[in-house]
Amino acid sequence: MASPLNPWPLPPANPNSPYYNIVRCDKFISELIVPDFAFVWNPVTLTIKIRYSLNFVDSRTKSHNPEEAWTFLEGYAGTYYEGHYARDSNEEYFKMDDWDFNSQRTFARKFKDGQAFWDRKFMLTTPDEYSGFDYQLLDDVKNNTSWRPNVLCRFELISVPNKNDIKMWNSWSHDSDNPGVHLRLDVVKTRGKKYNGTTGSFRSHSLLYNYDDVDEYTIWHELGHALGQDHIQALLGNGACIMGDGNAGPCYVTPEGMEPNVMGSGKGLLDLNAIPWVELIQHHTKTIGAKWEVTQNTVMPPRKIPGVVPKKPVVPLPAAVAPQSNLPDVFDPTRT
Repeated sequence: MASPLNPWPLPPANPNSPYYNIVRCDKFISELIVPDFAFVWNPVTLTIKIRYSLNFVDSRTKSHNPEEAWTFLEGYAGTYYEGHYARDSNEEYFKMDDWDFNSQRTFARKFKDGQAFWDRKFMLTTPDEYSGFDYQLLDDVKNNTSWRPNVLCRFELISVPNKNDIKMWNSWSHDSDNPGVHLRLDVVKTRGKKYNGTTGSFRSHSLLYNYDDVDEYTIWHELGHALGQDHIQALLGNGACIMGDGNAGPCYVTPEGMEPNVMGSGKGLLDLNAIPWVELIQHHTKTIGAKWEVTQNTVMPPRKIPGVVPKKPVVPLPAAVAPQSNLPDVFDPTRT
């Protein structure tokens, strides 16, 4: 798959490291953390971090997205069209209500809660040919073996205050240390009333949300887009949804026999939904993404690798862990 993320790794502090800890993209930043002693309860983690800001647009607060200048209009006072309007993705104008503090706080909380849906849902199985995470316990030295941990996929939303007026991410240079804002959202409060007096449903897009877009299914779906995912049929390779109108109704349809997918009209997850982490791990580790298998078993323990000696220093065996001779070939500390 061609990368839509425009990733660039930052050089590691240790030039001899077999991996990059940080990879920056247009849409987010990813961080790879590799413990010296990576067991089930302390795994290698690959965390996608999205720094976002919420701007509550109404008659008093204007958009912070310059490209959205024609999205918000004010009707002439004293006429039928008096009021403030927001244009949705179908290019229809809906009348906006003003926000109050409690409504803003509720939206912000529910948006942040959407993080949990994507966090800790996948694990990447480290390929047989990649030894960058391998470690040895003291008892492994004499056996010339090591342990190879897998990678837990994490997700984190980080709120950035609007008042800082930080420049958009794509305006920085690649060597900037400024973390900036990846997702700058305008949020409106419409009740379905159009400028011409008729009613309908406001259709949001990636930079403009309505007040009810933080309902569970919707926010999970929209965060999937923020992670760089298309609708389910495009993810499955449907050319019409990749090259044509990806928002057409058929592009939301999950094939028969599968749970309706979150990138369609449901809440189900396929291994395919781990694609942003798969794409990023290849940049962190300088490997081929297809070599990393996806599982939704997120407690898969490290496995024993014979005849491979890692370059890391030998890790002392903790007192809480049974002697290595009693451990199975797949390390599970709960087994005795």
